[in-house]
Amino acid sequence: MRRLRVGYVPQAKASWKSERLARIRQEAIASLERSGVEVVAPAGLVFTDAEARDLCHEFRRAEVDAVILHFVTFSLGDITPAV
Repeated sequence: MRRLRVGYVPQAKASWKSERLARIRQEAIASLERSGVEVVAPAGLVFTDAEARDLCHEFRRAEVDAVILHFVTFSLGDITPAV
């Protein structure tokens, strides 16, 4: 039986992009992995609905079992509905 596969969506507002937010993203992924799940995550933060839709295609290909939306900062209102 395979491990639970989780899609991770770290949402943020683009104008707030910083090393601190990147670190929060990395810490969240590490925490999920320590819990024993396989994490499918983007290379960086998600700032737009287009990025979220592209990520969802990746989630479908990877056959994720669940999706976690992480509001790293407040984000644009169209990202969550895109997921």
